[in-house]
Amino acid sequence: MKKIFYSLGTFFHHKKTGVIFFLLFCGLTTAVSAHPPSALTVEYDTDTNILTVTLTHSVSDPALHFIYRIDVFQNGTLLFSEEYYNQPSDSTFSYTYPLDIQIGETLSVFAECNLGGSLTASIIVGEGTSTRASPNLWPFHAVFMTSGLLLMAVALFNILQKSPPKTWLTAHKASGTLSILLVGVGLIIGLYMVSQSGGGHFRVIHSYIGLLTLALSFLTPILGFYALKNRRTVPSLRPLHIWMGRIAFLLIVVTIISGLYQAGIF
Repeated sequence: MKKIFYSLGTFFHHKKTGVIFFLLFCGLTTAVSAHPPSALTVEYDTDTNILTVTLTHSVSDPALHFIYRIDVFQNGTLLFSEEYYNQPSDSTFSYTYPLDIQIGETLSVFAECNLGGSLTASIIVGEGTSTRASPNLWPFHAVFMTSGLLLMAVALFNILQKSPPKTWLTAHKASGTLSILLVGVGLIIGLYMVSQSGGGHFRVIHSYIGLLTLALSFLTPILGFYALKNRRTVPSLRPLHIWMGRIAFLLIVVTIISGLYQAGIF
């Protein structure tokens, strides 16, 4: 653990890593900014048979960060599902749906943000409404993923700069192992989010790039382990490991930039 902290200190002291840290920090703050709708109101007019769903979801760009799916349930059974590719405004907006619902029946509406987070509201026709927020796991996903990717950058720095001078290989393996553990936790959280959203998070290209980055992030240390173990019998594994690490690092930067673009910052 001391070697990891020493590596971190050396990493941040190096001038060229300032840009890397800035991109990773921006990626973290961008992902944390993803949020569920802050308000969801459901109203049903028995005279016109119109269901009105009013949402408040404040975003910087409604074409990139928006409520992408609304599910409507009647007495617990899915009645229909609507998907959108933007939202009508950057704050509060409404959708209307013609429905034939009887007094006393229960209508439930599930609304989800394309970057994470959801909200559910229910109404008994002729009575009041209730709202329930689903857990927003996106910030935790962002923290684990960004921390893991940061440590992966440290691991690359260890081997490229041969720092710390005498224990760079040990520090490289320690930083790399911890980065995989953190990314693994982040991946589990991300997969859980996808399972809860019915695959909705895969509507954005950032998710596909992230999956490719994760795959290489896991394969790189595995290949490095075998390269070190078989460095005399299969010397060609080492350059393959190095190049895979470089590609993974570049994908990290692309993943973060795509996240910034998806959030409307770029």
